[in-house]
Amino acid sequence: MDINRLATAYFQYLLNKADEERKINREIEESVYYKLLSAVVPAKDLKTVFDRYRQKSDSFSDTDWHTLNSKIIQSGIVVNDKCVLFHGGAKQIKHEIKPVSFSTHPGYAFWHAKKHHNHQPNGKQIFIYILRLESNAKLRACVDFNDSDYGHENEVLSQAGIKIEERQRKEAFENVFMIEGVVHA
Repeated sequence: MDINRLATAYFQYLLNKADEERKINREIEESVYYKLLSAVVPAKDLKTVFDRYRQKSDSFSDTDWHTLNSKIIQSGIVVNDKCVLFHGGAKQIKHEIKPVSFSTHPGYAFWHAKKHHNHQPNGKQIFIYILRLESNAKLRACVDFNDSDYGHENEVLSQAGIKIEERQRKEAFENVFMIEGVVHA
């Protein structure tokens, strides 16, 4: 899977090319790594705290974040180091002390990045990350693609303590930066 081609194609979709989106979705959903992740059912104790995170992360205390991270490390899956992950937001990520939300789909990363600015082109920067895991990484995460409320986002919630090594940065549009990099767990 050529991730640069997929990301570029997705951004072309954002310029009203719906046929491109269907092709991208089909290619992503047919990839081995997507199929592996979509088959995962989180352990019950991890599912409980993951659902709480999805509903109330804005009000999480340090204790809540610690509990979530502990459950991810204890019960989460090890993400295959060939998997490509996307992240979108209003701030850059380098070394994260809390679990980090990724997606296996570039569109959800872009949507989340825009959400931080109320989906308005207000001149503020947004960052879209296209990330691979370092070879033999042991990144633990929680996934639940089958969740009826949030499964469509293809979220991969990683353990805390990851580091992002930036390899390339490109301004795709005004104040919209695509950053390719590697995740170190």
